[in-house]
Amino acid sequence: NASDIYAPPGLSHPLGTDFEGADVLALLVTGARYVLFAAVIAALITVIIGTVAGLAAGYYPRLAGQAIMRVTDFVLAIPGFPVLLVLSTIWHFGSLAQMGVALGVFGWGGIARAVRAQTMSLRERGFVEAARGLGLPGRHIIRAEVLPNVAPFIGMNLMLQLTGFIYTEVGLFFLGAVPYTTNNWGVMLNNAVFQAN
Repeated sequence: NASDIYAPPGLSHPLGTDFEGADVLALLVTGARYVLFAAVIAALITVIIGTVAGLAAGYYPRLAGQAIMRVTDFVLAIPGFPVLLVLSTIWHFGSLAQMGVALGVFGWGGIARAVRAQTMSLRERGFVEAARGLGLPGRHIIRAEVLPNVAPFIGMNLMLQLTGFIYTEVGLFFLGAVPYTTNNWGVMLNNAVFQAN
């Protein structure tokens, strides 16, 4: 509503209106869908890659584990946000799913290291030693004995990763590095800073 531009918070607009007269609360709620969609995709990719890499590196600590950890160290050494900023200007992410995949590919290093540490600790426990003594294959032991004990830790990291990806995504949209056709929190911040002046 053009007559309600920059209206203060009130009963009809609890958070006021923006430079176009749109209700800020409605924009905040609808914008959450797009931010959370890409962040959930990124967090799931991160957890899947990080969990698989961490379990393998922790349970097979010799040659395979060392190779996986060198790749993990390389991923951790990459400064995520600046690299994503450059990639977003080159690739012009055409969809939120593409952005989520890009975020996830660069974010799994930390969880892989943490899962590896947990797995190496569990590897020496009695119930894992007993399973190995029974001649069970490694993949079965990882799936049936190790993974259930690491799962709560993975769930906690999923939530932490989700929060971090929301910050990153909002930052990329705020800077205008990603083309956007829909409202989201980064676009709202951009409009609040630049359209208000």
